[in-house]
Parts: sequence; structure tokens; C-alpha cells
Amino acid sequence: MNAKQPKGTAPKRRRPPRRTVALIACILAALGSAALFSTVAFTNAEERTEVLIARQAMPAGHMVTDADLDQREVAAADVAALGAMDADRGSAVVGKVVSVPVTEGALITEQVLGDASLPEAGKVTATVLLADGRWPTALEAGLPVTVMGVNAAGAPWQAGAVALDLAVPEGGGGALVSLSLAATDAAGLAGADPASLMVVITALTAPSGGN
Repeated sequence: MNAKQPKGTAPKRRRPPRRTVALIACILAALGSAALFSTVAFTNAEERTEVLIARQAMPAGHMVTDADLDQREVAAADVAALGAMDADRGSAVVGKVVSVPVTEGALITEQVLGDASLPEAGKVTATVLLADGRWPTALEAGLPVTVMGVNAAGAPWQAGAVALDLAVPEGGGGALVSLSLAATDAAGLAGADPASLMVVITALTAPSGGN
């Protein structure tokens, strides 16, 4: 007969073999790695998004078409800071015009877009690049202006116009001014030396009438 176990002592528990413990640890590590990989992969997918870029260079005044647009993947957290537009907004961009020159691969943003509009009868819309200091700092859309310059023969030329838009490219280097002017003045503007062009604000015509 086995000797009785002394009172007050707990029975010894049998420990699982070391091989079993190691196997369980390997299984738990593998499951943890799989779960971590799935979480990281899902998170990375959620943090990336497609935005609109220019497939090719576009000059100021160009009307955007489907052929001008492409997509690029960027970090979703950077979209707001960049002012980027989601790729699914491509249809809303087509038909608009770019108000400043856009280089190939550049982001399409609200700041470079404008609405396409037809000039009134007898008028044309033109965009001129003015060197620094050749437009007034008070210039803004809707103001009457005079655009002036010198043609290839050295003769002065000028015409009345209305400013439609002013855009100063980031980093300086002049300003792009969109103008509405008479169609008969378009040839003179086209023949003027671009480096000579300048715009000044003109006074509004005072209403006629007597006392």
C-alpha cells in the first residue's frame, strides 16, 4: 500500500513536456504574425488614394479633355495639404479651362481650374504673360484696363480691355492676366512683343448728364 501523503502539502501538478510548450508557442506566434500582416496590409490600403494629375502639359486657357487627365496614388493623409482632387472627379474637370500653365505630371487642383465661357459677340478672350512689375498690384477681375506694348517694327500699340482673371504662378516669375478685348484688337495684341506688354488700370467712364 502506498504511503499516505502528509497533511498540509498540495499534490504536485504535472508540467506539460517542453516539446508541447514550444509547439504551442510557435502556433501562437504564427497566428499573431498573420493577424499583424493582415492589419498592416489593410491599413496601408486604406491610407492610399488615387488623385488626378496632368497626363501632358497644358497651356493657360486650355480646355481640359479626358486625354489630358491621368491618375496617381498618394497617401490619403496628404490629399488635403496638396489640394489634390480625387480621381473619381475627372468628369467634373473635363470641360473646364486651366488658368495657369500646367506641366506634365502636375496635380490637378481647384486653383488651376476655371469655367469655360464664350466671349460676347465682337469680343475675344486672351491671356498674356506679364513680367514682374508690369501690372498694378490693385489689379483684379472686372476692372477696366489698357494693355499696351510695342510691335515688331517698334511702334507703340495699346487697346482697352477688361481684366477677367489674374494668376501669379507659385515662386513668382510674372503674372498671367486674362483679358476681354475687342476682336479688332486681337491682331495687334498678337503682334506685340511679349516682353513689352504691360497692363494699367483705367478710370471708369463717368456718367454723362448736366445739372
